[in-house]
Amino acid sequence: MTAIRRIGAILVVLLIGIFLGFLGWKNALLVVAPLILLWLMSWDERRYRNFEKEQYYQEHYAYRK
Repeated sequence: MTAIRRIGAILVVLLIGIFLGFLGWKNALLVVAPLILLWLMSWDERRYRNFEKEQYYQEHYAYRK
């Protein structure tokens, strides 16, 4: 999990640097902001799915013997 965050952070910093140098900060923000939002939403959705799986397991299988 932390490896995904680190790779994502490195990519974001690199992309921001490239776009700032090439397009300027306003245009770079228009390009990078949706990508960052999509990345964060997919990461959060995966965390939510894992939480739901754990909850389902605890409710249905935790005390079954």
